Amino acid sequence: MPAHNENMPDAALHLRMHREGVLIADGVAAPPIRFVIDPVTAELVFPADGSMLGAEEWVLFVPRELPEHDRELQLLVTAREVPQGGISDRWMAYHGTPRWAGFASCRVEGARFDGRVLEDGDLAALVEPPGIGRLEGLLLKKLNGDKSRLRAACKRFAQAAVPDPLAVGVDKHGVDVRTTFGIVRLDWGVSSSVEQSVDDLLGTD
Repeated sequence: MPAHNENMPDAALHLRMHREGVLIADGVAAPPIRFVIDPVTAELVFPADGSMLGAEEWVLFVPRELPEHDRELQLLVTAREVPQGGISDRWMAYHGTPRWAGFASCRVEGARFDGRVLEDGDLAALVEPPGIGRLEGLLLKKLNGDKSRLRAACKRFAQAAVPDPLAVGVDKHGVDVRTTFGIVRLDWGVSSSVEQSVDDLLGTD
């Protein structure tokens, strides 16, 4: 049965459990953003307008600045504009129609979690690419092939009642499921066999 990997650094687990944040660009707060993690580079990708893309200093708070009921992850990032297609298509699979036509891809340069600066292994885990290559497409097909099992998995592992779930991402640490109210994360930490973890999550042999 998939389970949290308690050895996985808290900040990395926190990042993978969220897909929204508050961006401060040159000291100005942008509207709340929703992001995806590039499975190859581990960069954070989200729509951005021209004023955001022209900023020199970017700080991203995940899931928000000074959250009342959650811990705060503060990321110092450098951004570059990326064309639509490829990774922006992944964003649209997760979140739907973007607010802006432009997209930014952000590399994490430094981080604070719960007020503590991340160093060494904690920071390395945060920026480690989570992707599994071509295997992801096969596992998405398997996950979406039996919606009743996927619904049950959302209820079992995320305590979320999801009438029409759609698995949109699989990585070394878990599954992202698109719902009518946002992304639900089914996380198993780091697994020696992603295929077996998917089978366990679905309750199949």
